[in-house]
Formats: sequence, structure tokens, C-alpha cells
Amino acid sequence: MGTWGVGNFESDEAKDVLAVWIQKIVDEIQATFQIEDELELYQLGESHIVANTDILGTLHDHYHKYPDLDVETVRIWKDNYLTLFGQLFDEPSGIDSEDEFFVKRKGVVKDTFARLERILQQNKELYDNS
Repeated sequence: MGTWGVGNFESDEAKDVLAVWIQKIVDEIQATFQIEDELELYQLGESHIVANTDILGTLHDHYHKYPDLDVETVRIWKDNYLTLFGQLFDEPSGIDSEDEFFVKRKGVVKDTFARLERILQQNKELYDNS
């Protein structure tokens, strides 16, 4: 074990613990996308996909720890989830896709994925230029 700083995550072992938690979050997102029922996928997706994507972004912002995850994967997640979101509310579902709540919610969902994309892209550029 290498300890090289006084902070909580400035040792190899502590960073490994954080990496395990991050991987669990990524795995949960991937597993949720495997659900075949669209309504169930959407319902679980709000917490298991979108909220977990936000958590990943927050962890990266705070701890500067990046998962074994690339920007393209997050783009695929975003495209798939927004497609599902649109299908559920553009079809005759009894919910107006122009409803203010759903318009705003779609914007928040887009921003959540875009934030993680930016973080991963910045990390990639940082390591590509070093």
C-alpha cells in the first residue's frame, strides 16, 4: 500500500475502495439497461441510470477518480435513455410530451449525461496531452 498524502483518498488502498464503488455504480447502470420492459426500464432508469450518472459525475468532480468508462459509452447511455423517454411520452400514453414538467425533466436528463461526458472528455484530453 502506498500512502502519499494526508487526504482520505491519497493512498492506493483508499483509491481502490473508491474505484470499487464507482464500478458498482457503472455495473448497475449497465444492468438496468438490460431490462426489456420499456415502462419498467424508464421507472428504474430515473434512479438506477440517471441518478447514478449524476452520482458518477459528482464523484469525479470531487475525487478526480475516473472509472474504466469512455465518453462514447455515456453517449450511448444518453441516446438510449432519451429515446426511451421520448417514446414513452410521444406515444399515446395519456401524458402530454409538451407538459412543462416533462420538458424540464428531459432537459435535466440531457444535462446530467452531458456533465459526465464533459468530465470524461476532459480527463481523456488531460491524459492524451501528458
